[in-house]
Amino acid sequence: MRGSGFATQAEAKKAMLEAERKAANGGMRDDQRLTLQEYLDGWLDEKAKNSKPTTIKDYRRHVSVDIAPRLGAVRLQALRTRHISEMTRALIDEGRGAPTVRRIHATLSSALGDAVRQELVERNPATNAWLPRHLKAKINPWEPEEIGEFLVSISEDPWSPIFELAVLTGLRRGELLGLRWTDIKANEGCLVVRQQVVDLKGDIRCSTCLGAHRNLGFSTPKTSSGTARRIDLGIQALDLLERQRLLQSAHIASWGSAYTNHDLIFARDDGAPIHPERVTKRFAQMVSNSGLRHQRLHDLRHAHASLLLAAGYDLAIVSKLLGHSSFSLTADTYAHLVGGVSRRAADAVGNLLARGPRDQSVTSTPPGDASAPSDESRTGHMTCGDAGTPSGTRTPNPLIKSQLLCQLS
Repeated sequence: MRGSGFATQAEAKKAMLEAERKAANGGMRDDQRLTLQEYLDGWLDEKAKNSKPTTIKDYRRHVSVDIAPRLGAVRLQALRTRHISEMTRALIDEGRGAPTVRRIHATLSSALGDAVRQELVERNPATNAWLPRHLKAKINPWEPEEIGEFLVSISEDPWSPIFELAVLTGLRRGELLGLRWTDIKANEGCLVVRQQVVDLKGDIRCSTCLGAHRNLGFSTPKTSSGTARRIDLGIQALDLLERQRLLQSAHIASWGSAYTNHDLIFARDDGAPIHPERVTKRFAQMVSNSGLRHQRLHDLRHAHASLLLAAGYDLAIVSKLLGHSSFSLTADTYAHLVGGVSRRAADAVGNLLARGPRDQSVTSTPPGDASAPSDESRTGHMTCGDAGTPSGTRTPNPLIKSQLLCQLS
């Protein structure tokens, strides 16, 4: 049996004897000549059968651009943790960001985890490899007043309904562009998220028009928990959709038979899906023109979540409405925004305990005592006011209330 990557001859001999023992016991396949490149090629083909196209696209890019050029020639069974650590350090030295390096490592770790399950290797050498620290920046979405100012500034732009609906529903970019009229249940006041537009490589055959869309396709939402999730719509969202339907109907009539109807709420002039990057670039231009502080398109989703939390919605409910893959993801992202909600919950518990017989003497206040705290001060200025807006905070102007918070009441 042959191998490489050992520091000493004794280490190599020990590994060979151990490999022979395991092979004799059926504990590990005798695939000593299989390189990491060869294994990853087969692994990608297998993953493509059951994974989302966007996921496979990322895997293939990580393997072809970052992993294979550095480690592809190494024998799979000779791959060690130090090899992978050297790769991750080299990527950082080349200027790759910590989040990107961690994603590349995650791809390799997933592949090697499957190799362990196939008994091609005894252990996953990526498990203890060196990784750069990634301190996730706290999100800082626009305040309600800023959102209102932005929506007013773009109100005459034909792209504005996309961004207004993003605020009102918290949908992801691809979900907005994949939204169809059949997904809207106006009589029930809701929509159902069933698909998204994704950026892929090559000409993707479309099942609707039977044509090919350059680098674009339709896929299920990003996470399984986000598939077919129901989102209730407020009056403003329903009005927005009705206006969009009327405008689109007139547009389709003017195009006649040249219009290819994909049933999309937001589409190109000819009815084809819009490329997600076009929407991102248009949003960036609009933000720059508005003079407001910088925000990414995805931050509109964060703004929606912050409005839900400000209205008193539980973090677990927010997680389900956003279609997150796990509650921990929601907690990690928005924990710093729930301080006021937590204080209100703590005060509610305290108020209940204060009504107990043993606490009456402690909490009762002599009549006429000017120092007695008001209901507002006792609840930490978080008593719910109109439309679910906590009192004691800045009150949005009527336009913002009507456009953003009606559906939260």
